[in-house]
Order: sequence, then structure tokens, then C-alpha cells
Amino acid sequence: MEASPARPGDYIEFFAEQYLLMALSTCPGGDLSRWGWGEGSAGDEADEKQSMWDCCREIKVEIFEIDKEAKDVLKDWKEPKKPGYKGMHGMKVPGGELMTSIKMWTADSGLEVNQGRS
Repeated sequence: MEASPARPGDYIEFFAEQYLLMALSTCPGGDLSRWGWGEGSAGDEADEKQSMWDCCREIKVEIFEIDKEAKDVLKDWKEPKKPGYKGMHGMKVPGGELMTSIKMWTADSGLEVNQGRS
């Protein structure tokens, strides 16, 4: 694996219109360019300096609120609505395909289907 591309001063900024849950970690376990959890591979001074502890980075979290003077930016804001997900991932199954699937399923199961249309 490559070393983490993060450098001191790098940051991520979010503008959240609803409550946001975020998990952050300073664990260097994802940076496998160094290994050893602080012990050093052979225990000598040179290896100790190359331990995983050396690539731990500090974390800083800042939470901002929009100034009262700028809140008119949100005057037309509406709370997000629940998506109208119906379980088809946005796909529509052609009528013939649906009937073919039903016929195949019933043939395998030994059931009969009334195909009458109303």
C-alpha cells in the first residue's frame, strides 16, 4: 500500500443542511508504508524512528454556524424529504419480461398462474 497522501494543513470541509454523523480516525493502520505500532522492527534506534507512530496525524474539528446577517441565504430552504424509493433502482420492467419471469418461476415450482387480465 501507498503512504497516506494527507499532509499537514490538509482539510475536508462540509456544508450540512441536516445533522451529520462523521467518523474520524487518527489511526495510522491504513498507512501500511510503515509497520510496527511503535516497537520498531529490530528494536534499534533507526527502526524506531520509522515506526507507525511517526505517521500519526493530529485531527482538528471545527463547527461553524452561519452568521445571523447571512441567514437570509437559507430563507427558501426546506428540510430534505424522504426519497420515493420503490425498490426498483429506477428501472422499469417491460410487461412481457415480468410475465416471462412469472411463467418460469411457476414452471419450476409446479404452481399454476391465472393470466386473466382485467
